Amino acid sequence: MKRALLGLLTACGGSTASPDAAPIMRCETPVSGSTVQMQLVAKVSGSATLVTAPRGDLRLFVLEQRGAIRIVDNNAVLPEPFLDLSADTDGPVICCGENGLLGLAFHPQYATTGTFFVTYTARNTRAAANPQRDVLARRQGRADPNTPARSPRA
Repeated sequence: MKRALLGLLTACGGSTASPDAAPIMRCETPVSGSTVQMQLVAKVSGSATLVTAPRGDLRLFVLEQRGAIRIVDNNAVLPEPFLDLSADTDGPVICCGENGLLGLAFHPQYATTGTFFVTYTARNTRAAANPQRDVLARRQGRADPNTPARSPRA
């Protein structure tokens, strides 16, 4: 099984901390500067993309190509996924190659509405000549900030 390593580059300017310093340097207001650091923040399965949270939210969101969205909070990957649309959970995402969970975007009022958007590749049951389709789905509402609505499909 492939594993992805996620690194985080921070440019907050003026820091003299060593590259292995913990915790991850976080900036409310990034500034220009010449100090850039890279630090390992997580290990996840398969190919992954790192997505920043909405303004004011310091969590990091990791999109696993197979269909799960994981949260990195306080330098740790939370055990339960934020959302899992993978085939393993009977979700619609088909994976690998150029297919899979491809994008995540948060609504500007995510903090109050809980609305976010995902893009992924799914099976196209309507056209035998084209067995795949791209999907843009909107999700709204969640029980708590680390968990979206419980429906398995977007």
